[in-house]
Amino acid sequence: MNSASPERAAHFEWRWLALCPLALGLGCAAVLLAARPLALLVLAGCSAYAVLAAISIRRPNIFITLFLAVVIALPPFYFSAFGETPVYVSTLLLPMGIGILLVRLPDLRLRLDPIEKGLLLFLIGTGLSLPFAWWLSGEVVGQQS
Repeated sequence: MNSASPERAAHFEWRWLALCPLALGLGCAAVLLAARPLALLVLAGCSAYAVLAAISIRRPNIFITLFLAVVIALPPFYFSAFGETPVYVSTLLLPMGIGILLVRLPDLRLRLDPIEKGLLLFLIGTGLSLPFAWWLSGEVVGQQS
């Protein structure tokens, strides 16, 4: 015999009832976009990206693991629309990483030791030199690199 309290049973029912509008909306969107499979694929990809971003903001280790796996495992993709310019999947994760950094910024405790300070100065110097390298090398070489 089930001895669950009525309050717990009511809470359980309402929790699942709250998912009904979401399921109805997803079903309607799938029916409307079934005639356009590319639009359905784009919507599914954007939805998965948003869910992954929400999960990654709560647990940044998931984002770090995913980012490293994508960088190591996936090669650059070449699409005919972009010519010989590759598309790296890891760059698509950049907005998610910036969002995690901005949301988690109050939690960060930045105490830099001498090695980290040197690395930070190196990265700043490299970032500041890139526009000058583009300018001095010429536009054609800059676009190829």
